[in-house]
Amino acid sequence: FDTTGRTLKWRLICRGQLDMDVAGSFNFDSPHHYTATITSKGEMAGRLMSDVKTELEGERVGDCP
Repeated sequence: FDTTGRTLKWRLICRGQLDMDVAGSFNFDSPHHYTATITSKGEMAGRLMSDVKTELEGERVGDCP
């Protein structure tokens, strides 16, 4: 992982019967809001099984009840 300023980046690679490569990049643009992109790829026997990109946005809306 790497943190600089308001950005958090991380990457996780797992090897085995199913190889996974997952990475995320979060931008905390204020104390109450962030955007993020997470990508993941899965391969089995050298063949691509999954290739996903997810974009997120989060916002604090208040205290928990």
